[in-house]
Amino acid sequence: MKSAIYPGSFDPCTYGHLNIIQRAAQLTDKLVVAVMRNSDKAPLFSVEERVELLQHAIDDMNLSENIEVVSGDGLLAEFARGLDICVIIKGIRDAGDLQYEQQMALVNQAINPELTTVLLPADIKWVHFSSRLFKEVAHYGGNVAHFAPNYVVQAVEHKMK
Repeated sequence: MKSAIYPGSFDPCTYGHLNIIQRAAQLTDKLVVAVMRNSDKAPLFSVEERVELLQHAIDDMNLSENIEVVSGDGLLAEFARGLDICVIIKGIRDAGDLQYEQQMALVNQAINPELTTVLLPADIKWVHFSSRLFKEVAHYGGNVAHFAPNYVVQAVEHKMK
């Protein structure tokens, strides 16, 4: 059985993330979606809240058959090794993402030579959008209803109050 991991902060999850999850799940027997702690970011949601929002979204999309949502911290290469996973899936939106993810792939492979990183281009519909922009638009009262499921939008709006 081939397993892959799709890591991210998912703060919050967006339709862009969900599109990558849906496509990645078709490429592997089992997809582990890992909500990772990132020491460089100050998250809006706790890891537990992010796991819950993602699981809700995956269940709503009827994708949960071969997808598991987990939380993790530390080095991704070591986390993947602990799960006996040798494929990392990352979504990329633009040249900046590509350059960053290529660098991360090399570092992860240096730490864990068994790892291969697969880069999935974002769907054209979501290439312009990120969780950071989602939070910024929501912070200023903008309409974010078309960027994430309704319960995610409501959770963001609740946190912003």
